[in-house]
Amino acid sequence: MKNKQFLCIVLTIGMLTACGRQANEQKEQPTTVPTMSTEVPKATATATVEAVSNVTKLDVGFYTTDKVELKSKLKSYPNQYASVEEAQAAGVLMDSYHMAAKDKKKNDALWMDFVRCTKTAKKQGKDYRQALIGLNYTTEGDPIYTYVLYENGTYYVLMDSSRDRFGSMEDYMEYKNAKLTKEAGEGKSVIYQVGKGESGFFYSTGE
Repeated sequence: MKNKQFLCIVLTIGMLTACGRQANEQKEQPTTVPTMSTEVPKATATATVEAVSNVTKLDVGFYTTDKVELKSKLKSYPNQYASVEEAQAAGVLMDSYHMAAKDKKKNDALWMDFVRCTKTAKKQGKDYRQALIGLNYTTEGDPIYTYVLYENGTYYVLMDSSRDRFGSMEDYMEYKNAKLTKEAGEGKSVIYQVGKGESGFFYSTGE
């Protein structure tokens, strides 16, 4: 009888030891935690017009080809602005010819954004519109405002030279179905034009 009791005790101790060892082995095994991929998906080669329109940085906020309405609006703009930032807040892109380097960099970026947005939309044939007002100055310092509208594949321009005291052009020049072109300027500059012939809005980027 005692031998049987002793055998049972030995077997019980062996089983407990085996269970303890198995439990320890399971505890020591590393737990695998599923991880999320941090790889950023590559951008598509062609941006959609929706993505383009979301990054528009300069827009005057009104879209019309009504010449009478535009003449009235353009007359309300001042002869000059206290700063480049003040002009940009009004949707006006100033002539950057004598602009400080830091201001010109921001100004160039705003213009190139307009070019990229409108060209992308036109290439894709998607509905898109954006309008800005360009401000150039004559040699004598008189302001010339130009309204530039892109809407669904077409550029429209109305140039206001009514404050040019020494110019020989008409006070208001209108260009329907205007063209956006560019050519190399001096140094590293690129001259853009929205208009027809030798008239319209001109903007020079680069140095």
